[in-house]
Amino acid sequence: MSIEEKLPPNFSKLDIALRSIGYSFEVAIADIIDNAIDAQAKNVLVRFIIKRDAPLDVVISDDGWGMDKATLKEAMRFGADVSEQLDRLGKFGLGLKLASLSQARELKVYSLQGGKLCGRGWLEEGITRGFTSSVFDQGECEAGLQQVGLQNNLERAGTAVLWSRLYRVGHSHSAPEEHVQRLIHRLKDYLGLAFHRFLERQAKQISITIDMFDAESGKTGVPVFLKALDPFGYGSTGHKS
Repeated sequence: MSIEEKLPPNFSKLDIALRSIGYSFEVAIADIIDNAIDAQAKNVLVRFIIKRDAPLDVVISDDGWGMDKATLKEAMRFGADVSEQLDRLGKFGLGLKLASLSQARELKVYSLQGGKLCGRGWLEEGITRGFTSSVFDQGECEAGLQQVGLQNNLERAGTAVLWSRLYRVGHSHSAPEEHVQRLIHRLKDYLGLAFHRFLERQAKQISITIDMFDAESGKTGVPVFLKALDPFGYGSTGHKS
């Protein structure tokens, strides 16, 4: 007669496996923007954080509905219960976590709803210790947003997803600004194509901006405003007359 026995995963090995999932940087960023669109955001900012002699960070913030503590807790759960919401772009409760950890050592999410700010994180030590999520108090959330120059961006509602220590595209200590410019160019083309139907002028549903922020000086670079790249929007048919 067979018996049943709980067999927890080896969390340190599972962490490595999750980070090996085949997201490209552009696809991972697009996954987070999908969530912003689901939350009815009108404006999305993708910001690269430059820190001297350290890997890049990136934060994706939006002015969507935001989340309260209970909603954020569920959103940070692997396999969050969203399967019945079939009109969502994200349906399986994995995109936020897998997309983020495929690119960054740590994930932190700050969200504002009803004037209340909350935050949670998947930090490297917590993951390897048994998938223990960190819960941030309001002071820690405010400090985290200030460190990336977003202390005034979440006014009524919204969410900021912070990827700390990018390990796939985050290393270029000799010329970080030039490296970020190349990443912005990659993102501009990919996101303009991926979200063209949301960016088009006639029925514009969202605005996406990309910039860089120097953590030491607190200065922000020139923003890049994404334009729709419609794959079917040719000026002429190409038919030989």
